[in-house]
Amino acid sequence: MNSSTSNSERGIDFRVWGAVLLAILAVEGVLRINLTRLSRNAAHIATIPLKVERLGNASGRRILLVGNSQLRHGVDVAAVTSGLERLGHPVTCEALHPHGTSIQEWEALIRARILPSPNRPDLLVLLGTASHLCAPNYTTYQLEQVGADYTRPRDVPLLLGRLKNVDEGGALLMGSLSVAYSSRRATRRRVLTATVPYYPEATVWINRLALRRLSTPSRDPDCTLLRALLRQCQDKDLQVLIVLTPMRDDPDYQIPSSMLKILKEFHVELYDAREKHFEAEDFLDGTHLNERGRVRFTEALVKRLALVR
Repeated sequence: MNSSTSNSERGIDFRVWGAVLLAILAVEGVLRINLTRLSRNAAHIATIPLKVERLGNASGRRILLVGNSQLRHGVDVAAVTSGLERLGHPVTCEALHPHGTSIQEWEALIRARILPSPNRPDLLVLLGTASHLCAPNYTTYQLEQVGADYTRPRDVPLLLGRLKNVDEGGALLMGSLSVAYSSRRATRRRVLTATVPYYPEATVWINRLALRRLSTPSRDPDCTLLRALLRQCQDKDLQVLIVLTPMRDDPDYQIPSSMLKILKEFHVELYDAREKHFEAEDFLDGTHLNERGRVRFTEALVKRLALVR
């Protein structure tokens, strides 16, 4: 009797685990089919191949702008194109600005999606603050996103070699294997935004403090990923321009000496847009420009791009 009871319990266990597995696979399938409809950021990432193809088919100079929400809020890409054409520089411009990204995601994106393509641009423009460009380490969330959105199978050994421990490697591999896993934080953020008063404002404030801490003169990161990206671009003869974006709450953030040294090593030009002396009235919040600031920044960027040879 004990034997039959034990076998019955094992049968129930298998059925339960089978049901759980089927539920997980169902969630994974639904997310993979509907992800671009559920997430504006996923929909933007899905346009990357099309934008790269458009650059390849374009005439004139091909310019790719890469950044995050500071680029999305701060630059009118159509106005950049028309402004340069008025100055006698026929160009085609495309912009990639996945939300919440920095050098960790940009290096992976450009290595996996841009540099291998025969349609790569003539000029790559990276826009961000110094802390975006010289962020010192991967976070678990960034590893999940790099794995999910910007990693080819051939890149996995390279990325694993950069990581410090098994947990980081697990985050990268799980992000590359499961959409449900890699999107769970974004889902939680949407739920909290809908249910917790002032959650987005509190998040912006916390991020602002983090950026300010990373920008203090006492910290001088080694900028390993910026160096790796610039070396890859140099190997592919891809010209790079670095643009430092303005911030309302920390307008005088420090540029790490290590970053300046790397830019000099690879002969990369730096345009510090903070020199345009943006005012508080130009900002939507502490880090993003409003419509007035967007016009001013776009005009300044057009003039600077016209000088790139």
